[in-house]
Amino acid sequence: ASPSLRSNAQVLAEGQNWATSIEGVSPEYFAIRSWGVTSGALFGQSDVDGSAKVAILGRTVVTSLFGTEADPVGLTVRINNVPFIVIGVAERKGQSGFGQDLDDTVFIPYTTLASKIQGGLQKYLRGSIYIGAASSAGTKLAQAEVTELLRTRHKLRDGVDNDFSVSNLEEVASARAQGTETMTRLLAGIALVSLLVGGIGIMNIMLVSVTERTR
Repeated sequence: ASPSLRSNAQVLAEGQNWATSIEGVSPEYFAIRSWGVTSGALFGQSDVDGSAKVAILGRTVVTSLFGTEADPVGLTVRINNVPFIVIGVAERKGQSGFGQDLDDTVFIPYTTLASKIQGGLQKYLRGSIYIGAASSAGTKLAQAEVTELLRTRHKLRDGVDNDFSVSNLEEVASARAQGTETMTRLLAGIALVSLLVGGIGIMNIMLVSVTERTR
């Protein structure tokens, strides 16, 4: 499991300024999301424990601040005027299903975001918790266990609605696949109608040609 605290901030480097998303996570986040680095390294638990000022940049951020082919590992960027050492460049992920550019993100330890970026807010930050199940078959069981644990931690009595939400990405992916299948069938139907109309038109032209030749 890994927390994911989000904030928006200005990132400065080499005279360039870029507004991007800052995500505070733990090392487990990258294993859960199967997200590695193309250069440099990921931060570790010691960086989280010490609220280290280290950052992993998404490819869009690297391109905007340093250029397309740049490798900024070892250089310094400033997030809200706080200096951070770049220790890695995240693998390119592209866009999410909702059109969000996943590469337009800077990853830092969540403890650093809470203490250095958000300051007085500390742990009262907007965010979520990512949880990786041991297998795809165990996601529903994990979801049920997480829901039960959070209700216990939040001291919610029976019959009281949850004051949190739990999303199963497997269900989201399944719903998206069903939507794609429906759209495919719709497009196939439109194509069939087009072929039918076109075939009738060609047939009429051929009938006219045959009639003229007979005459």
